[in-house]
Amino acid sequence: MEFRIRDGTGTMRLKYLVEETDRHGNVRIYFRRRGRRIRIRETPGTDEFVAAYRAAYSGDVAAPAMSLPVSGSLHWLIWLYYQSASFGRLSKRTRYVRRGLLDRLCETNGDFPFKMVKALHVRDMRDVKTDFPAASLNTTQRYIDTQPEMMRRAVELF
Repeated sequence: MEFRIRDGTGTMRLKYLVEETDRHGNVRIYFRRRGRRIRIRETPGTDEFVAAYRAAYSGDVAAPAMSLPVSGSLHWLIWLYYQSASFGRLSKRTRYVRRGLLDRLCETNGDFPFKMVKALHVRDMRDVKTDFPAASLNTTQRYIDTQPEMMRRAVELF
């Protein structure tokens, strides 16, 4: 693939680069070699782009580090619930729906210490979507279904 250098001094030709357009029309550049596909996020033609290309070529690209949630937080409890056998026994669709619900909960309240969660807090978290009546009934029922299993997991731990 050929790129124009940003400062206008010429062009460069780099092997193993593929340009793809996603469903939203965004153009993405990938380094593709030996079955691996690594996205290069830097602007083509810049020094950063060349550095990212060289790192991908040499195999020095590390996978993004996954951080574990803080012990004792609501996010941590939810993370443990995802690891539990009771969550694993749920159908694929139920796991998908609960994960979406609980991940949204983590975005807003994940740092909250789960030992301090009271019924009032659960009601507040559950009633967030009351402005959207159609979604509210479904969300309320899902919270009601999910909370007992989460709290049983908390009791098992402590």
